[in-house]
Amino acid sequence: MAEGAAGSRDTAIKPARPRLRPAAPTIKLEGTCLKNYLADHHTLKVLRSLTAYDLALRYLSGIEGFYRGLKKALKCGVLAARLYMTLYMHGGEWTCGELAKKVGRCRQNVHKALKKLEKAGLAARSSKHRWRLKIQL
Repeated sequence: MAEGAAGSRDTAIKPARPRLRPAAPTIKLEGTCLKNYLADHHTLKVLRSLTAYDLALRYLSGIEGFYRGLKKALKCGVLAARLYMTLYMHGGEWTCGELAKKVGRCRQNVHKALKKLEKAGLAARSSKHRWRLKIQL
């Protein structure tokens, strides 16, 4: 009887193994680096998200225009310079609350810094509660 019991243990039903997801496919590109591929992919994604007008404005403003504006913004304060860079990099129109969340500061201080940028000619109101970068060509 002991032999029969031992035999029954061997034939016991084993629990099913959970199915594993297949591994993510690896990208193999001949003669290129994956880092370059990802950077190019990101660049294409950004270019597709912008209109031709936005691209032309960014091209015309150029890096020199950005640094001139940043220099002016730094005279307005560190937060103002940070907001200037955020507006430049992300474009579009922002409320004070959205910018405050993006830079991690309180809305009132962001509003004061935007007023300084407006006075310096770097930012402009597009409506009562929305701000945008003022591009000077």
